[in-house]
Amino acid sequence: MFYQITLDELVPQDDFYRILEGAVDLSFVRHRTAHLYSYTGRPSVDPEVIIKLLLIAYLDGTTSERQLMRQVQVNLAYQRYIGYDLDEIVPDHSAISRNRSLFGKELFQELFDHVVKLCIQAGLVAGVHQSVDLTMVHANASMDSLVPREVTTSPSGFVDQVFEENPVEPGTAMADVIPLTKQESDLTEPDPRQRVLEMEQPPPSSGTGPASSPSDVVVLSAVPGVSRKPSPGRTSNQLYYSRTDPDAAVMSSRDKPAMLAYAVHASVDSRANVIALEATNATVDDPIPVPAMLQHLREKLRLLVATVAADKRYGRGWFYERLALTGIRAYIPHRDYGDVHKGFWGFSYFQYHPKEDVYTCPDGKKLEMKGV
Repeated sequence: MFYQITLDELVPQDDFYRILEGAVDLSFVRHRTAHLYSYTGRPSVDPEVIIKLLLIAYLDGTTSERQLMRQVQVNLAYQRYIGYDLDEIVPDHSAISRNRSLFGKELFQELFDHVVKLCIQAGLVAGVHQSVDLTMVHANASMDSLVPREVTTSPSGFVDQVFEENPVEPGTAMADVIPLTKQESDLTEPDPRQRVLEMEQPPPSSGTGPASSPSDVVVLSAVPGVSRKPSPGRTSNQLYYSRTDPDAAVMSSRDKPAMLAYAVHASVDSRANVIALEATNATVDDPIPVPAMLQHLREKLRLLVATVAADKRYGRGWFYERLALTGIRAYIPHRDYGDVHKGFWGFSYFQYHPKEDVYTCPDGKKLEMKGV
């Protein structure tokens, strides 16, 4: 087949992906992933193409890789961006998932850092002040996917394993103990394994259901007090997980119902609102990931990071201390525990005495320092 027109002619000059191609050079991906591919056998899909496809999916909000490749087949701008011509067959959707698992998360963090460095070179990132905030990102999973967590080892099996893997060696104090007589042993505590077995005995049958059978799997839905379906608003991440997205966690806020989501901590540079770094953890909604984020900005991206601003969610004593020890000034309001518990004095009711470095409550009693 012969044709006189090219993709470069068909795609407008102001196309977003044409501009993106000129602004972000992704050729480093080939060198970074060279050790993952063999020099013999059938040629694989160019790793730079895989990264570009994943970037298209993210920018266009496409979560289905099958749908993504269908869009690439009919979108000329996409084909031009990944370097495929009109007569070339685009990669199969399975190539994306295979290569993504091969790359590992580290490569995507390097890609993120690479983009931030480009922003630094362009003068969009000052690196002096960072604003940190947390947001919930809805997971692609339904609350109906929650199932009870399973403990695959029974208590008795665990105790047996501990005894087998940790035998008392000859010559130790316990090995030299003189065995008890029958009369003496009757006065001692029973074998811990026996006690566990006694605890495992099923409750007496009520006659309304089948008799219990031994099992090495303890299902939490079978434990008294744990319902098979989670109660609305009282779902425990320790008791339930999503079978379709195990990494997600049940979260809720004042204006949103409970949902499966991820907690995303984002650090935004003040100059042009560029997200310098983000850390995602399903269950961590406090400042725990932030010190590592700020350290990454300093060590990997060579940013100064002199000040940090955040809302009172981050107003924890240990976090203030960590920032102070690293030379970072915190602009973070204190958490207000005033009306959290009825019957307790709020912080505003206490009076501080600088000379003694103590607080007194409205009753005149001193509040001693216990730690932060």
